[in-house]
Amino acid sequence: MKVVGIIDDSSKNSDFRSEVYFSQSSVATLWQIPQEDGFFTNWGYSNSNNNILVTLKNAADKNTVEQAIRTLVAKYWHKDVLQTFNYKLLPLTSYHFDTDYGKGTQRTLLNILVAIAIGISIMALVNYSNITFARQMNRSVEMGVRKVLGSSKRQLYIQFLIETLILTAAAVIFALVLLLIFSNWANQALFPNEPIQIVQPLSFIAIIGIIWILTSLLTSVYPLIFVNQMNIQQALKKLTIGPWSFSRKTLIVFQNVIAMTLLIATFVIVLQVNHLKNTDIGFNREQVILLPFTKK
Repeated sequence: MKVVGIIDDSSKNSDFRSEVYFSQSSVATLWQIPQEDGFFTNWGYSNSNNNILVTLKNAADKNTVEQAIRTLVAKYWHKDVLQTFNYKLLPLTSYHFDTDYGKGTQRTLLNILVAIAIGISIMALVNYSNITFARQMNRSVEMGVRKVLGSSKRQLYIQFLIETLILTAAAVIFALVLLLIFSNWANQALFPNEPIQIVQPLSFIAIIGIIWILTSLLTSVYPLIFVNQMNIQQALKKLTIGPWSFSRKTLIVFQNVIAMTLLIATFVIVLQVNHLKNTDIGFNREQVILLPFTKK
């Protein structure tokens, strides 16, 4: 065999992965398969290990090509085969998520994971806002004195924003360190064959930066409203709770609802998986034979 190229396999972010690629013409020589074997002459041949990539000049020709394939199968194999098998073209962009002809990665599962991540992020934002509000109660005298000395609301808000930016930046760095540590552990212990990878580092960093800025801005809105509504005399007497008690309790209730929803959903999913794995379905999964029947 003549080696014509080497493919870098260090990255695992491809659905087409093999150790060695051979040309179709070299298969007969390599495995000593006769040219008249059905491997080369059967127009209805199908195998999940073989993929044919075709570029159409016009995407609208998809139906025409599929019909041509069915015509070839009926002509060179047997027309009854079309009652059992269906030959379709699958867009390459749909290959990863297609459950019938592609890899079958569940898009709904990814959406669920995204929803869980968003829910946890909202819980973190609400929790941080409540902590910030509690800290403002203890700093009400400081803010009242600064207002008396001439500090504007804008200056106070910028101070809160800078404090939030620094604190959230430290949290982001800490989270990235944990991600690096636990991703390596997960790849070695749980995903040795298909390790989790950051496909586009620049996009990942950009997303982290956007989340950092948005988190800082959102968690600074609460102190801003607090400063705008604060009465200097009440602040000096530490009597600034007033109507804020209701909003604080509302956020706490909202946070607990999200947490309980996640816990209940996790508990239900665990029960469903255990039910599917342990329930007697009435037959042995390893002893199932599928026989296609054609209509007469």
